[in-house]
Amino acid sequence: MSARSMEERIGLAVIGAGRIGSTRARVASAYPASRVVAVVDVNADRAVELANEVGAELSTDDVRRAVSSPGVDAVLVATPEHTHTEQVLAALAAGKPVMCDTPMALNAADAAMMERASEQSGTPLLFAYTQRFQRQYQVAKENVQRGAL
Repeated sequence: MSARSMEERIGLAVIGAGRIGSTRARVASAYPASRVVAVVDVNADRAVELANEVGAELSTDDVRRAVSSPGVDAVLVATPEHTHTEQVLAALAAGKPVMCDTPMALNAADAAMMERASEQSGTPLLFAYTQRFQRQYQVAKENVQRGAL
């Protein structure tokens, strides 16, 4: 990694200040190439607390405000699944690349809508499939591949 100045760090909006969002925000704020600019949560107190902890300039319950804030270069979505579609679409509409926790959506129509928005805007949409590296899922994959399941 090349050395980056404070001004060159990737600015992130973290949507969701629960367990996963807080973890992602803490990791991002400790990483030298990124900084948390905004924290969004439906619980305003939780958003303020996490924003203060990670040095974010903005805490809000307004996704659109956060993703359109100056300094936000990308968005991390770490909220319950039923909220992903609206939040991802808002970030993509603002032209911000998104990493969203899984599952992507609760139905195929919402997943297709997010995929279309990403393709039409030319904005990356990625998913955090962190569970795939756990041993039990690796074993299940191996069983499927050899026809045992």
